[in-house]
Amino acid sequence: MRDAFPSRPVSGNAIGCLCALVLAAAACGPAGEAPRPAPERDAAWFEGARLIDGSGGPPIERSAFLVEDGVFAWVGAQGGREPPAHAARVDLSGKTVIPALIDAHQHIGLTNVRDGTHSKQNYTRANLIEHLERSAYHGVAATMSLGLEFDEALAFALRDEVITNAARFLTSGRGIAATPMAGPQQDYRLGIPRGAQTEDEGRRAVEELHGHGVDIIKIWVDDRRGSVPKLEPEVYRAIIDEAHVRGMRVTAHLGGTSGLADAKDLLRAGVDGFAHTVRDRDIDDEYMTLVREYPDVWTVPNLPGSPVTLDDLQWLSETLPPFEVENLRAQA
Repeated sequence: MRDAFPSRPVSGNAIGCLCALVLAAAACGPAGEAPRPAPERDAAWFEGARLIDGSGGPPIERSAFLVEDGVFAWVGAQGGREPPAHAARVDLSGKTVIPALIDAHQHIGLTNVRDGTHSKQNYTRANLIEHLERSAYHGVAATMSLGLEFDEALAFALRDEVITNAARFLTSGRGIAATPMAGPQQDYRLGIPRGAQTEDEGRRAVEELHGHGVDIIKIWVDDRRGSVPKLEPEVYRAIIDEAHVRGMRVTAHLGGTSGLADAKDLLRAGVDGFAHTVRDRDIDDEYMTLVREYPDVWTVPNLPGSPVTLDDLQWLSETLPPFEVENLRAQA
């Protein structure tokens, strides 16, 4: 049996506080009263699946794992321990289980997946939840929507909810570009970003997002091949500085004409991450030197599309809407 995952560490202070609470409760209770049994935890015992646990080790071919109150309490090989008597039992024989996926760069709500339309009118609670349910179906536990929340109040409200059978919704709110028209150029996305053309405007935008509980800010550093103004270096430096002062992080979209040069300057400016890789030209030694100098900066790979075969369509058709299947069929 492989060792179970380690439990979450508990500090000595926490243990001391817990003991103090127990002693205080005992002192206040009626003399001679028998201790009450601890309430049974909500538990489910899953067994029989091939488990890829994310640790880098080989799969557990016939696994078992215990979930108590929504938290993994034990993971190992089937037969490694007995399930709790009160746990619901789920047979996963013949199935493969992997850790849930995290989608770190999404723009949801503006597309209606059922009919293939794209518009601001699609940005509704029902459509957002439908997107999150589709994500959960495909094994995505949380999705990060970066910067295009047409109805920001709705997005923040949904972020703070727990929605059954749906992925967790994370959002950066409306991101920051040089102007509201300098973000993504599709008609249904125009006008959504915040605009910042001065350092003061950039800092005020950060302050506003901080007030909404945002912890990651999206910025667009892109002139859309010379068609719109680009977020100026002194402005994104002010945004990054203000964000860090407030305990927030900044992730950047890079353009198609000067992405490599901008990425280098953003690294020097203290950016926390890139929403996708450099795309305008091959990276060079100077860029790699900067990447090594700032090892905590992340890059979301945003893997490009790959050729689709007719064999792929047989299983993709089970979950994709017809218009998407036809689009893929045209590429096959």
